[in-house]
Amino acid sequence: MALFLAHYFRELFCTLNQNKTVIPFLKKVVQQLNQKHNRFDDLVIVLPSKRSKVFLMDHLLQLNETSQFAPEIYSIEEFIAKLSQLKIASQTQQLFLLYQAYLGLCPKDEIDDFELFMTWGSRLLKDFNDIDAYQIKTDVILANLGAYYAMESSASEEHTTSFSVSFWENLPALYHDFSSLLQTHYLGTIGMLYKDALETLEVYLTSTEKHHYFLGFNALNTSEEYLFQEFLIAGKGTALWDLDHEFYQDKIHAAGRFIQRYQKEWNHYRQFPVSFDERNFSSEKEIKAIGFSGNIGQAKYVGTLLEELASTRGSTAVVLGNETMLIPTLSALPESITEWNVTMGYPIENQPVVQFFIRYFELYIRYNSAEGFLLDLVIDLLAFKPVLWCFKEKDRKAIQRAIYSLKSKNTLRINETDLAVFNCADISLFTPEIGKEITTFLVHIHQLIEVLSDACKKQKSMTTVFTSLVLLKENVLEMVDELEDLPFSISLGAVLEIFKEGLKKKRIDFKGNPTEGVQIMGMLETRGLDFDHIIITNVNEGVLPVGKNDQSFFPFGIKKHFGLPTFLDNDAIYTYHFYRLLQRAKSIYLLYNAKSEGLNAGEKSRFITQLTHLKHPAHQFSDQLFQQKIPLAIPLENSVDKTKTMINRLKEIAETGFSPTSLSAYLVDPLDFYTKYVLGINPKESLGKTVSNAQRGTIIHQVLENLYTPHLNKVMQPFDYDQMLRQVEDEIQALYQVEYPEEKTPQGENKLILSAYQRAITQYLMLEKEVVAAGNELIILELEKQFKVPIPADIFPHPVMIRGKIDRIDQFNGQLRLIDYKTGSVEKNKLQWKNWDDFFGDYKYQPMFQLLIYSWSMQSEINHQVPVEAGIISLKTPHQGVMKISKKQPAHLEDKYPVGQEFIDDFEQFLWSLLKEIFEEKKSFVSLNVKEI
Repeated sequence: MALFLAHYFRELFCTLNQNKTVIPFLKKVVQQLNQKHNRFDDLVIVLPSKRSKVFLMDHLLQLNETSQFAPEIYSIEEFIAKLSQLKIASQTQQLFLLYQAYLGLCPKDEIDDFELFMTWGSRLLKDFNDIDAYQIKTDVILANLGAYYAMESSASEEHTTSFSVSFWENLPALYHDFSSLLQTHYLGTIGMLYKDALETLEVYLTSTEKHHYFLGFNALNTSEEYLFQEFLIAGKGTALWDLDHEFYQDKIHAAGRFIQRYQKEWNHYRQFPVSFDERNFSSEKEIKAIGFSGNIGQAKYVGTLLEELASTRGSTAVVLGNETMLIPTLSALPESITEWNVTMGYPIENQPVVQFFIRYFELYIRYNSAEGFLLDLVIDLLAFKPVLWCFKEKDRKAIQRAIYSLKSKNTLRINETDLAVFNCADISLFTPEIGKEITTFLVHIHQLIEVLSDACKKQKSMTTVFTSLVLLKENVLEMVDELEDLPFSISLGAVLEIFKEGLKKKRIDFKGNPTEGVQIMGMLETRGLDFDHIIITNVNEGVLPVGKNDQSFFPFGIKKHFGLPTFLDNDAIYTYHFYRLLQRAKSIYLLYNAKSEGLNAGEKSRFITQLTHLKHPAHQFSDQLFQQKIPLAIPLENSVDKTKTMINRLKEIAETGFSPTSLSAYLVDPLDFYTKYVLGINPKESLGKTVSNAQRGTIIHQVLENLYTPHLNKVMQPFDYDQMLRQVEDEIQALYQVEYPEEKTPQGENKLILSAYQRAITQYLMLEKEVVAAGNELIILELEKQFKVPIPADIFPHPVMIRGKIDRIDQFNGQLRLIDYKTGSVEKNKLQWKNWDDFFGDYKYQPMFQLLIYSWSMQSEINHQVPVEAGIISLKTPHQGVMKISKKQPAHLEDKYPVGQEFIDDFEQFLWSLLKEIFEEKKSFVSLNVKEI
């Protein structure tokens, strides 16, 4: 029987391959089955994935007009589960039982808590699973692994793992204890199910009369190889491989590596070799590789391609190399594409509602019984819109006011009593007691999901959120079952990691035709499937193929020796999937990210490079960068015409007084001046936990004033600076508490910011101390001197005042100086001017303009026949000391630093012209911007 079937299928494949019509692999298989078998219910069909089952059934329906029973169709994992007496354990169950075995073997002083264990436990599970699936002698390979790490530890002071020698010695025992615990519960890893299935295989083969077809497989683990061969030898199975002649004949190309080995090593194929005569890869194809600057460009181009392909005949698939491209791709779908289906589902991990619950876990994990909840987490949670819907409509305005009040608090933490308003009969968000016990907390999470679900039902546009909540509820209920009767305690942080682990498998299914229209899928979901038009995104190294991303304790050498899969095998697997997908396609678009940014090297995949060098005569291949049309830019004059109302508003400001800051704002951008000072619209300062720029300036100026005030009008001595240096930290601390009354000490980012300014002030005081100690005479005359100077009545018919505050006036070696403190950096070349046009349009000249205002304001008090110096002290660069402003002179003359009466008179005329321009009704507020056309 086995001889007959092998001969029959070899002849059948040869006959079909002579036909030039390209037929999808699964359709061709169904044609063969239809010719060979009168009844399908005597067949069992095993496929690499669940996805290919849908397409196989569709082909069966299309080719059979009469009704009959369908064959049994399984994915390989489903078939193994059918043969095995064990049930697959969830990832969480496996972790719990592995940790239980770990606790029973390792010394107590070397045991990691469960939260730390989770960081390496998943790797160990994968290794144990591979050992079973690949039929490796457990004790031998684990003994080798222990010896490897023991040798590595003795040879190097830098240990690559944190495990003790006893851990590696106990590894074989850990494997056996873990396996026993699973079997006690009639559970197993997928590797254990493979082992168990092989033990029952002989009984199954004896009891079944059905013929089994294994379709479209490539890389098999050792258990699968044994399974396939037993069916072939017994004459109750046939493996139909999907490999083009070109790749089967090529002994170097990785696409055929595994199937070539099976044909060479399996006894059945030595006697009955398979002929790989299909030559679809060498048929005419249009292959375009296109590089983009980022992922969004790829997504948009997918939409453009789909619109172009809509008028062509044939099936189309979009294969996402990177799963995160799903939403951008869906957003880019053109309206003309009404039939599309997402086979991969949408992972809910990054959904806002999921992030809400993750933050909710973090809120209680980081709760401090003495100081309360972290305010930024509280505000983040309350910003989630469905939370507001949980409150009665009549209470929502009060809740919104309470949220706004929280945002205005300058504190890191907030006590639960201040959050009582957010706890009501329907929803209780901030109750510390619920976080003290794991089960209580999960029950509370479940109740919170129910409340949010009820609120979302009333919102027709919140379908995705509601669906995500259903999946979250499933996840929590599974966790409650898995955490029941645990023989060890775990932290809330570990529960969060379990919560996130469970979410990885939760996906929102899209409604669509699974066999018609545009199919959007991942690379592994394409196994066994064929399409006329293929669009693959993210064809980059590290994505396709994945590269060296092996989460395993086994080093390459041990894997290679014992026959475990290495990264080279993974590369070969992806090579097969990629080229198999191209075999029957007519047009292929390979999109890749050509932009180098961060960890992304912008390197196109080796698959594109291979196609470039292959230069197959039947392929129209091109590789190019996408040329984005860059919009032209023309200057557009944005302006606001002045009205009488605006003039009246300017007069109000003038009567109160223009500040140097407001006038310099006009110089830089008149439209910005209009927005800030005429309309009164200012950028919103953050009122959160981080000290704002305005608060920083207030604190620093006040610190310097407090330090220097006791030393006014006297010659500064070095010991005066010693006293001030001792006070810097206390002064900053005291002023910080004024801004943040609920915080005892600066924390987090605030601590870093204020530490930086403390260091800057300290550095400046030490530098000034050295100047004084060198014999220079310094007298601080005034601090924070306020001024308000009227403009002469003959200039304007209405009152106009200039007001401001001079940070410091001192006398240095008899020279009068006006000093302005700046918390940011100041460019020295922007403290020099040649003519007044320099001040227009450049904000970097603002410090110098302000100092000129200060000098002008002092003319009634200072005889400018004795010129003054004006300068900046930048706390960003304190080592530069006082940076003086100057008038830039021709090359043969020295620059003039002192501001004398000549300069003041000149500046005054510039000031008059500036003010007149501001009040000129015919002069609009104008700003130049760039507009794309």
